[in-house]
Amino acid sequence: MGELIVVLSFALVMLILIGGFWVTYPVTRRLGSYLERLIEEKRNGADAASRIESLQAELLDLQEEVRLLAEHQAFSQSLLADREKSPRLTAARSRPDDF
Repeated sequence: MGELIVVLSFALVMLILIGGFWVTYPVTRRLGSYLERLIEEKRNGADAASRIESLQAELLDLQEEVRLLAEHQAFSQSLLADREKSPRLTAARSRPDDF
C-alpha cells in the first residue's frame, strides 16, 4: 500500500507539472512577444526623441547662422548706402618727377 501511494503521488506530480507546462507555454510565449514589442516601442521612442533633439540643435545652429548672415548683409548695405551718399574722393595723380 505504501508503494502505491508513492507511485500515485509521483504520477500526480508529473501530471500536474506536464499539464502546467502544457497550459502555460502558449501564455508565456504570448507574454514574451508582447514584452518584446513594448521594449521595441520604447527603444524606437528613445531614438525618435534623440533625433528630435538633434534636429532642434541643428535648427538653432541654422537660426544663428541666418541671424549672422542678416547682420552682415545689413552692415554691407549700410556701407554701400554711405558710399553712395558721401562725396567721392579723386585720387591725386603722382608725377614721376616729384620723387
